[in-house]
Amino acid sequence: GVYVEELPSGVRTITGVATSVTAFIGPARQGPTDRAVLVQSFSDFARQFGGLWIKSVMGHMVQQFFLNGGSEALIIRVVSESAVPATADISGLKLVAASAGDWMNGDADKGIQVRIDHDTNPASTDETLFNITIENKVPNRGTLQLEKFRNLSTQPESSRFVTDVLKEQSSFVRIRAEGDDSGVPDAQRPDEADAPFSGGANGEAPTYADYQATTDNPDRGLQTLDKVDIFNLLCIAPKTADESVAEDPAGLSLLSSALKYCEDERAVLIVDPPESWDRPAKVIADAEGIRSGLRNKNAVIYYPAIRMPDPLKENRLRSFPPSGMMAGIMARTDSQRGVWKAPAGIDAVLSGVQELTYKLSDSENGSLNPLGVNCLRNFRTYG
Repeated sequence: GVYVEELPSGVRTITGVATSVTAFIGPARQGPTDRAVLVQSFSDFARQFGGLWIKSVMGHMVQQFFLNGGSEALIIRVVSESAVPATADISGLKLVAASAGDWMNGDADKGIQVRIDHDTNPASTDETLFNITIENKVPNRGTLQLEKFRNLSTQPESSRFVTDVLKEQSSFVRIRAEGDDSGVPDAQRPDEADAPFSGGANGEAPTYADYQATTDNPDRGLQTLDKVDIFNLLCIAPKTADESVAEDPAGLSLLSSALKYCEDERAVLIVDPPESWDRPAKVIADAEGIRSGLRNKNAVIYYPAIRMPDPLKENRLRSFPPSGMMAGIMARTDSQRGVWKAPAGIDAVLSGVQELTYKLSDSENGSLNPLGVNCLRNFRTYG
C-alpha cells in the first residue's frame, strides 16, 4: 500500500566521459586487420597482436603507453596487400590462420600445429564428431596448448558445426572456403592426424597508403575508428622499425590526413619527431614546414626521441618514438590530477627511459617552445 512518486530535480549531474582512450595504428606480428581492437593491458596486446616485434615499434609504443599510466588502447593493425595467412590441410579439413602473416608457420618439430582426435562425447548419436586442438611446439619447452574445441561436427545443421564454432570462438583459425568448396568434408568424420601450418607471409613492408581505407577495402586503416564509440588520442607507428613517419613525404601526407580526421573526431594527434632532428638547429630549420602542416589545436609534437633498453636486442639502448609514452602520461595525468592539469612539469616522469637522444639546455628549450615543439627534458634533481 506504499507508493513512491519520483519528482524531477533541477540538479543535472555531469556525466563523465573517457579522456585518454588512445588509438595506435601500425604493423604488428599478428591480429585482426579489419577493425580497431580494444586492449586494456600490454599482456592483452601480446595475446592478440603478438607483443614486441623486431620489424615494428608499435608493440614498444603500446608497452610504453601502459607502463606510463595508460589504461585503454585501440589497436589497428596494418599489413601489406601482399601479406597472406598460413594454411593447413588435415584429413579433408582446410584451415586458414585468422589473420595474415608468417606468425602461424611451423613444421613437424616446431611452430603452430593442428591436431584432430576422436575423444568425443560417447552419448552423442552424431558419428561425425571430432575434436580440434591448436598447439604450439616450442623447442626445449614442449608443446603448449593454445585452443581446444570439443565435439565438433561436419554436419551443417549441427549446433557444433565446425565452421561456425571456429569463426565465433577461435582466435587462431578459420575454415578456408575456396569457391564452392566449403573446406569441410561432406558429412564425414575427419581421421585423427597432426599437421603444421605453413605458407603464411608478411609480404612487402606496408606503405603509408595501407594505413587508410580505400573504396575497394573500406575495412582497414584509420577509418576503422568510425566504428568505435570514442577515442581521444592517436599515435601512428612508422611502417618499418628504423624510420619515422614525418621523415617520409608519404608519411607527412598521412599525418595531414590523420590530423583532419582528428579534427572531425575532436581527438588529438601525437606526432613523433623526424629522425633528422638530431640537434635543435635542425628542428628550427625544419620547423616552418612542420608548423605549417601540423601546428594545430588538434596536434602535438615532441622532441627529442627517447632511448630505452630493447628486450629484442639483448636490452641494448635503442631510440624509440615518444608518442606512446606521452599518451600514457596524458592518461595518467587525467586520472590522477584531472583534465585541467597539463601533462607536463616534474610530475610527468618518463618511466623506463634511460636517456634522451639529445639533452636540451634551458635556452634551447626556450627557442623551440615558440615554434610549437614540446620539449622532453632531463634534470639533475628530478630525472
